[in-house]
Amino acid sequence: MEEIIRDLLLRHPCYGEEDVLKSLLQMLYGNGHLLSSQTAVQLRIAEEMARVKDRPEEPLVEELGSWLRLNIRPAKRAGLRPNWIAAMMRLSRPRTPDPQRARLARAVEELGDLPRIDKVRLRTLAQPLIGTRQIPSHSMRCYREEDPAYRVLDAAWAPIIPVLTTLNEVWRAEPMLLTIDGPSAAGKSQLAAVLAAVLDAPVIHTDDYCVPHSRKTPERLAIPGGNLDYERLDTEILTPHFNQVNIILRRYDCHEDRLTDIVHGIPRHGMILEGCYSNLPGIRERAQLRIFLQVSPEEAGRRIEQRNTPQEAEAFRTRWMPLEQAYFEAYGLPDEGCMVLQTDGMELNRLEECLTI
Repeated sequence: MEEIIRDLLLRHPCYGEEDVLKSLLQMLYGNGHLLSSQTAVQLRIAEEMARVKDRPEEPLVEELGSWLRLNIRPAKRAGLRPNWIAAMMRLSRPRTPDPQRARLARAVEELGDLPRIDKVRLRTLAQPLIGTRQIPSHSMRCYREEDPAYRVLDAAWAPIIPVLTTLNEVWRAEPMLLTIDGPSAAGKSQLAAVLAAVLDAPVIHTDDYCVPHSRKTPERLAIPGGNLDYERLDTEILTPHFNQVNIILRRYDCHEDRLTDIVHGIPRHGMILEGCYSNLPGIRERAQLRIFLQVSPEEAGRRIEQRNTPQEAEAFRTRWMPLEQAYFEAYGLPDEGCMVLQTDGMELNRLEECLTI
């Protein structure tokens, strides 16, 4: 914590004891403001974006340990939309409650000597907050010189923010398609679920469009990506989506070799297609943003062993992963049109867990 505070003091010459105290609370507990509703929050962010004057030197993100500050001015400049920021706030899980603020008292005592900061005054300011949920304001000097405007988010959002800024460049009025491709256990379905919650977009899984057993011939599987029933995916999902008519949702159950009952889906502006083979011709040409996830073999193996039985894990290694690799090699993936993300260190689990809160 002390290292982060020292960095903040360097970047914010106007910071005093009040600002250090507020930053400590944010590092410990995240965003202290109650979220009455996502709509209310996004309206407030929109108002703030309209009010603030740009500061080109201000960074988009500032580290706060397991949290981060998303600064509103550069967020506006980068095209991060108020509803997207509000959704990320809502999906940032609060840390373990500590109504007695005992952690705050310890954090204050553990700070060493800091430039410009009177430790006695910092301790005095912190004392009334112990046993309350009160969130202190920034100092008057900070308001005068910087007019702070930011939102506190879970630090797990850090690698997602560049995806959203890139997406803003292509997120236009026409029907949109975002694809997420990559090898097994790269985190495709998790990233899709998280982005869907932010973008308010449906997710279609290529795993639900495997070729039925009756068509799974050696000739079909010899075609790179031939395991995907592209014909049905196009007829029931992609073409209706781009024509903005109802899509047909039917999941293929590979264990029972049958399609589930039809469910009609209403047209939506954006759609996320996640899963291996989502860069096949006919899909890639229509996608406005193509994300390709990469993961180290060691991490992929760990994830596969963790979520599957030994027999299922062996099937991944000996059957499905070689088919994926043949598809990647045949189409030169990831290509220059893909936005590539390395997921070894991404905490997608933490964000996905927040979707159930």
